[in-house]
Amino acid sequence: PEDFNQVVENIEKAELPHLEASVSMVPKNTVDVTEEKTARSLMKLLENLDDHDDVQKVHANFDIPDELMEELS
Repeated sequence: PEDFNQVVENIEKAELPHLEASVSMVPKNTVDVTEEKTARSLMKLLENLDDHDDVQKVHANFDIPDELMEELS
C-alpha cells in the first residue's frame, strides 16, 4: 500500500493499458468454516456490516467451501 501511488504513476507514464487500480486486503492466514450454523452467522454479520452507512469496505479471513455456500443461498 505504501508504494501504490508510485506504481500507478509509473504505469501511466509507461502508457500501459489498465482498467483499474486499487489496493486489496489479502489475508495471510485463513480460517476454514465447515459448519453451516457458523457459516450462516458469518455471512449475516458480513451482510449487516456491509449495509451499515459508515462502512466502506468489509474484509474477512475465512474460507467457506463452495458446496456449503450453495446451501446457504
